[in-house]
Amino acid sequence: MKFFFSLPNQLTYLRILLTPVFLVLLFSPNPLIRQLSFPVYVLAALTDWYDGWLARRWGYVSRWGAFLDPLADKVLTSAALFAFLALDLVPGWTVWAIVIRDIGITTLRSYCEYRGEAFDTSKMAKTKTFAQMTVIFYILTIFIAREIEIFSPLRPIFDLLLGRAILSVLMTLIAAITVVSGILYIIDNWSTVKDLTGIVKPPSNSADRQGPPPTLPVRLFASGLGTGYTPGASGTFGSLIGILVYLIPGFESPLVLGAAIVVTYALGIPAARRMEQHYGHDPAEVTIDEVLGMWVTLLFIPKTIALTVAAFFAFRIMDIIKPFPARRIDSMRGGFGIMTDDVVAGVYANILLQLLLIPDLTRSFFL
Repeated sequence: MKFFFSLPNQLTYLRILLTPVFLVLLFSPNPLIRQLSFPVYVLAALTDWYDGWLARRWGYVSRWGAFLDPLADKVLTSAALFAFLALDLVPGWTVWAIVIRDIGITTLRSYCEYRGEAFDTSKMAKTKTFAQMTVIFYILTIFIAREIEIFSPLRPIFDLLLGRAILSVLMTLIAAITVVSGILYIIDNWSTVKDLTGIVKPPSNSADRQGPPPTLPVRLFASGLGTGYTPGASGTFGSLIGILVYLIPGFESPLVLGAAIVVTYALGIPAARRMEQHYGHDPAEVTIDEVLGMWVTLLFIPKTIALTVAAFFAFRIMDIIKPFPARRIDSMRGGFGIMTDDVVAGVYANILLQLLLIPDLTRSFFL
């Protein structure tokens, strides 16, 4: 607990919390408010350097911090890249190549932390991080400077520097570096990758264990692409995976999202039941229920940055307090209880958001 709330980790939490603030400011219709997104992003980026320095200087290095710090970096950079994609500044395929690589490597890192094993970092990974931050600051600086009145004579130059030709080259370059560094990660940690396909840590309560470990597809699906193996707050990370998938263009369609909810619920019940048989009652390793609950929360909600952030917090709160009958359902053994209590929490969160959209004042703020 001491290390969980250490100063370096508090700075990491701050970086994660500043990410949605940055997005809300960047997409504000008010130019002056949009300009505030730049110092917020700079502050968030500085916490990355400072928390690492503090951890090494004062010996606050912990397993939780070693996991959370790179994850916070990926949340911040991915949010900026998706924002640039929404602003039609960068090619979509480069953003998805970077984000998918980061999800895969984060899953491997989470699994290593879960098993208490080292996960080697390549030198190229540091080059990748530097290249990503350089390009992000390049785009953000020029995008914000272009809207400042004092720089209006330079606007044609800014438009040229933000042209699709230049940004396509820069994004292609960092996408290539990112993918190659991911391949090097896998090569350097090949033994761990092989273990991921076969060895599963047994549950703490061996009396709950029945039969062989779940298969790899079941583990990947039920754990929300590996988020269930994070050292802590696995439900929160599972919810973030749900949002990440939701951000795919067209996924917000009630037809697509509704079909995804039905299929995930149907497949999640047997998958969660199989995981529970091996890990014990309602195991933290199962996060597909959080993915499902997040999607239920977002169903029929307008797709905006502010509403998506509000949906995340609304669902997390409802999932924690578990209003009636979610808590009673949660106490039930089996996949039905694991999946359904999050559906109930998602329904409550969805209703809350729908109520928030009724007043004209609230509607104008979020939309």
